[in-house]
Amino acid sequence: MNNDRRKQIAAIVERLGELEVLVGEIMNDIMEVEQDEQDYLDNMPDSLRQGDKGSRAEDAVMHLGDASSALDDISVSDIISCLENAAE
Repeated sequence: MNNDRRKQIAAIVERLGELEVLVGEIMNDIMEVEQDEQDYLDNMPDSLRQGDKGSRAEDAVMHLGDASSALDDISVSDIISCLENAAE
């Protein structure tokens, strides 16, 4: 691999490092919203929990958890590692 392509890979790795930080921040934001919704559901009276509001809150918690899992499946560090190995 020539130096120009190594430099291109280094620039991509740098951008991916920034993305990794952003993904972590977004993950924390999603988890915070999920916890807030779970707290809302946990503190809901049984009469509301069994109705539409409770059902919507349960769905929201489930979908937020799914979003967290999907985001967690993105392995920026694995991508960086592959690129660094390619540049060797």
